[in-house]
Amino acid sequence: MVTTRALPAASDKGRRITLWILSGLVALVLSRPAAPSWPVLLQMVELFAKVGLGQWFRYFTGFWKWRPASAC
Repeated sequence: MVTTRALPAASDKGRRITLWILSGLVALVLSRPAAPSWPVLLQMVELFAKVGLGQWFRYFTGFWKWRPASAC
């Protein structure tokens, strides 16, 4: 008689927790290089508020600044 031992399947809850932890770690790793520019972001919010065009213009400018880099 041949018997095989099958490993029990991981629970769905355990997989979900593992994926959340891995996703969080990846997010931390990818956001680390941007950390030095975070204080500049606060200054930019204030600057665009002083200009008076609204925050939509800040998003518009950021999009056009980011767009050529994403085309590579």
